[in-house]
Amino acid sequence: MEISKGDAIRYLNSQGGGTVTGFSSDGKILVLDNNIGMEIPVERSECVVVSGVEGMAKNMKMHYVGGVGVKKAADSGALPKPKPKELKISAETGTLEVDLHIKASNTNNYINTQLDKCRRTLNEHRKQKGLKVVFIHGKGDGTLRLQLIKLIMKEFPTFSFSDASFTKYGMYGATEVTIQ
Repeated sequence: MEISKGDAIRYLNSQGGGTVTGFSSDGKILVLDNNIGMEIPVERSECVVVSGVEGMAKNMKMHYVGGVGVKKAADSGALPKPKPKELKISAETGTLEVDLHIKASNTNNYINTQLDKCRRTLNEHRKQKGLKVVFIHGKGDGTLRLQLIKLIMKEFPTFSFSDASFTKYGMYGATEVTIQ
């Protein structure tokens, strides 16, 4: 289906959606995200049109997936089942990797979204004792890393954590959590 400026879209690999505001020179769709109120670039393969702005509100209803409320098109055939790109099991280590990177000029607005993603992931996998989850946050100034550590200590006190492999993720670029 052709995507045009003004179309309402839903993300396939994560919750949410927004309105198409234009197209970038590298072929990405520029979307005014409903959750954060900012324009973000999105790959064409990672979204689907939800019949115009008016149709978006009318064709959406709440479903619960894994205990989390998710908006989904009323027509069950409208959206293919999402395959989260940001969650993957590493073939070499058997570790669940969660990429927390968000492309934006002002990442302060995103820290709560990133921490919510961490919280959801740990809650969804909390019964898988011994599972290692690597949250890839990048080096940056360390704010997200510190907030992630605070979250683990407060909400998941039985889980252990450490810096993930420096050779694979860079110095302080990722945090590994072991579910216990």
